[in-house]
Amino acid sequence: MFALSFNGYEEISTDGCGKLANRVQQEFRQDAGSLGNYGLTELRASLFFEQRRFHHFGWNPGPNELTYIRALLEAIRRKAGI
Repeated sequence: MFALSFNGYEEISTDGCGKLANRVQQEFRQDAGSLGNYGLTELRASLFFEQRRFHHFGWNPGPNELTYIRALLEAIRRKAGI
């Protein structure tokens, strides 16, 4: 529900949100600390896109994807000061 409380398609654009999310995920795979390079809007858009991605796939994320999603949530918490 939290992921859907921010519409990345409206904030970034439909096409741009997917491109951003894919880039953020790829950089995370290379360096988990890379999430700190992104702002709150970019992190929220990436989380939103992951929700949409797995909704579209019709299955739940696996362990590797969950690690990334949890890291996104933690990065969002840090940026938001929560």
